[in-house]
Amino acid sequence: MNWKLKCLAFHLLNRIPFARTIHTGLQRYVTHRYFLKVTPATLTTYGYHVDNFRQFPPGATVLEFGAGRNLLSSLLLSSAGAARIYAIDL
Repeated sequence: MNWKLKCLAFHLLNRIPFARTIHTGLQRYVTHRYFLKVTPATLTTYGYHVDNFRQFPPGATVLEFGAGRNLLSSLLLSSAGAARIYAIDL
C-alpha cells in the first residue's frame, strides 16, 4: 500500500467518532489482518531478522521500523536476547 495514502486514511479516520472501533472492524472484516496466523513460512521470514540479530553481542538494543502489523518480530528478538526493543510505527 502507498504509505502516503495510508497516512491520509489514518488522519481522516482519527477525526471521526469511534475511530478505534471502526479501525478494528476494518481489520477484522475487510483486510482480515486482525488475527495473525503463524505458519512455518511466517516463522522463516521472521527468523531471517532474528538470525541477523544474533550476529550482535547478547543484550544489544534493537530499533524496529514499521512494527504496526504485529509484535511477533519484537517477541522473537526478545527471546533471542535483545535487551531493549524500540518499535516504531504510525
